[in-house]
Amino acid sequence: MAATVKLYYENPYLSTFESPVVSARNYGEADGLKTELILERTCFYPESGGQTADRGAVQGIGVESVFEEKSPSGETVIVHRLERALDITAGDTVKCEIDFDARFQNMQDHTAQHILSEAFIKTADLHTQSMHMGSDYMTIDLAVTSKHGRIDAKNFRLDRAILDAAETLANSIIHKNLKIESFFAPKTELGAYNLRKTPELEDDTVRLVSIKGYDNSLCCGTHLSSTGEAGAIKIIGQQKANNAVRIKFVNGMKALADYVHSKGLKIGIY
Repeated sequence: MAATVKLYYENPYLSTFESPVVSARNYGEADGLKTELILERTCFYPESGGQTADRGAVQGIGVESVFEEKSPSGETVIVHRLERALDITAGDTVKCEIDFDARFQNMQDHTAQHILSEAFIKTADLHTQSMHMGSDYMTIDLAVTSKHGRIDAKNFRLDRAILDAAETLANSIIHKNLKIESFFAPKTELGAYNLRKTPELEDDTVRLVSIKGYDNSLCCGTHLSSTGEAGAIKIIGQQKANNAVRIKFVNGMKALADYVHSKGLKIGIY
């Protein structure tokens, strides 16, 4: 079984596609039987790297979850678990559609995280340890050193000035509408890029997301084509998390909604 072709890397803005079925199998008990499909190609992003899976439908049936697994031959394939059973066999062609509003929000969230993480490095030398994409807001955990204060202190918090500086830089990058490129490169060539973080790598070829003149990061997620599409970034909270500080933030329409709510405003045509 060949590896699934990942259409979301070729065009993250693609929302509909057709694909032959490579494998169809049952999942669950008889009274709640569901179908799991492996397709030749897919636009559905599987849950991985902190990014949630795409939502959508295959042949009009909702997709419950999307995940990767290894085929018997060792290739990485993507499994689409449907909400109910579908009468289909290998070789049939299916019509698929992702929820693009949810996809675009994921693209905004993940790109905004790259922008904000680099902003904290440039303004305060605070490096991101991990990130999480939630339905209401995103978080990044920043590694705190002695120059930022005593992380062991009860209710430790970063100075508001540190948050403001990072947020201001992040939004200036959005307003500059810098070009974003996502591409694969040989591991041996990574020295040519000033990477924000270089983890241990097993694969010979890796994927980079580059914000022109600002940030280069290894990442397998879906991203915007320019920073302006992120809209805005707003930090909405912080809390101590072990030896780090967890920053909560929103972007895009969520940032606008937070601003409107905090100011008690109403949006409409008068």
